[in-house]
Amino acid sequence: MLRTQLCARRAAQPVSGQAAVVCTTPAGEQHELGALLAAVLIAMRGRRAVYLGANLPAEQIAQAARLSKAGGVALSLVGLSAEAARAELLALCKLVPPDVQVLVGGRRVAELPGLPERVQVLSSLSELEDWLRTAPN
Repeated sequence: MLRTQLCARRAAQPVSGQAAVVCTTPAGEQHELGALLAAVLIAMRGRRAVYLGANLPAEQIAQAARLSKAGGVALSLVGLSAEAARAELLALCKLVPPDVQVLVGGRRVAELPGLPERVQVLSSLSELEDWLRTAPN
């Protein structure tokens, strides 16, 4: 019921001409609530949020980013092992266009040292709001 309500809230928001943000979880990550909350927040701030659900391989996330002409990819990491999460992030960074920012949030991000420079770690939804205010169109 919560998922249905959040998806309806996201879909009801008007969007601007700014670049979309793809929201999902990487392969092996089943906990989608963080990605869905990020998508709702992004939509509430007037940006198009492309919500893909949970458990997607890097190749599919990168393809969605290219097809939607996204300016960012937001991933939620909660239950995935640190090694698997890091491997998926490294693969994603190689596959998405260089101008697409990669954002990660969730409980697991504190355990991910040595991430690529283009990965921005967000520790809260308020940090996502800050990113939305300063991100390029």
